[in-house]
Amino acid sequence: MENIGIYSTESEGCEIIYNLLKSKNYEIERIAKEDVMQKKSRYSLLIFPGGAKHVITALTSFQFRRNIRYYVEDGGRYLGICGGVSVAALSGLCSTNWFELAPYYVYYSVTNTKGVMKIKWEKDNIFGFSENSITPITWAAGPYIIPTKNKNLRAEAIFTENKPLISSQGKIAIASGRWGNGKIILFSVHPEYPCPFPSGSTENQALILKAVEWLMTP
Repeated sequence: MENIGIYSTESEGCEIIYNLLKSKNYEIERIAKEDVMQKKSRYSLLIFPGGAKHVITALTSFQFRRNIRYYVEDGGRYLGICGGVSVAALSGLCSTNWFELAPYYVYYSVTNTKGVMKIKWEKDNIFGFSENSITPITWAAGPYIIPTKNKNLRAEAIFTENKPLISSQGKIAIASGRWGNGKIILFSVHPEYPCPFPSGSTENQALILKAVEWLMTP
């Protein structure tokens, strides 16, 4: 069984994702900054969930950013959710608008609430949804995704609406692709959380399982 490392942040989503993958018999371990800095173990997949802890580390540590980029270039798989998208951007794997979202992030963090965004699925998406079908999904100030100049990412789903002060309509909400010898999936949104939060349907968690399955496929 291939080994998965999930980066521990302050987000409650970490535990949800950990338990979800454990329930499907994946070998999954919690990792921290030291594991990325020292490259203690070779994981088949690294998951960077929501939160700010790892974003701050990426902002302040060139080695942290470099090690993540090299990990993917060398054939690693990267799954980033919300704050994990910002970490990917800081590591050079994509671009985002994360700096515009500070007021929303502070609001959701202080109030322990989350919003809802509607996403529209693109043609031939890896998740099996019909083209142009709509899915409501939990959103907590996740940045939209901008492919790097080498067009390494393709859109799996796009936002269908804006938020006040943020023009996200038509921008990428979920993306997949390759970087060097590695593979990437990025979620601006939170499939691990019930929608609407906190007591809605959990069916969007299937997106995480599908993402892991795609990433683990050669």
